Amino acid sequence: MSLLALAPAALTAAADWMAVWFERRRLGWLTKPSVLVALLAGFSLSGGWHAPLTWFGLALVFCLAGDVLLMLPVRAFTFGLAAFLAGHLCYTLFFTLAHPPSLRALIPALALVTLLSWPAFVPVFRALRRKAYGMSFMLPMTLYSLALSLMLASALSLPFNPAWRKLPALLCAAGAALFYLSDVILSHNRFAQPIPRARFWTRLPYHSGQILLTAGALLQFAVQ
Repeated sequence: MSLLALAPAALTAAADWMAVWFERRRLGWLTKPSVLVALLAGFSLSGGWHAPLTWFGLALVFCLAGDVLLMLPVRAFTFGLAAFLAGHLCYTLFFTLAHPPSLRALIPALALVTLLSWPAFVPVFRALRRKAYGMSFMLPMTLYSLALSLMLASALSLPFNPAWRKLPALLCAAGAALFYLSDVILSHNRFAQPIPRARFWTRLPYHSGQILLTAGALLQFAVQ
């Protein structure tokens, strides 16, 4: 089975971007979760769900749950956040347990992500402090930003891990960076400052990142 099994997910993502761009909300309710459903199907058909890909498959499942929960009324936002937090922890476990990174690779990656996270999330926390409901989101957002940053740092260390082949490592690093960008845009739009066409600019890197992550994981451990 080749990476062509991921083609339906890519096509569904393109359909979702079109639905969001042209503000077809009813269509978007179908296409948004369908991307992760198609990605999970392609992942399974390509040899997923065996160690060490089990953690990666669980990450996709949690992200699908998060996609669905974030489409519900705002009171479900925290549950959606929790689902994605669990997904990021599963991605991190996948990146670090299969081929443990060296401290020489991981520490610079953590330092870089820390530098990125300061301008990315400090404005969000400042905005939360000014809102009446903001304090109720402080702890969930703090935990989420930490999990997201740890996931990105672990992915950025992969190209410097000799146990990982270059192409899969670069695909996973790029996918994690796009996922991170998507969440930064989402957080700023929801809490700090409205961004024009934010739903489109959130989903474009999110879906692209998920597809790149899956392709990298499968190339490293499953696809022959």
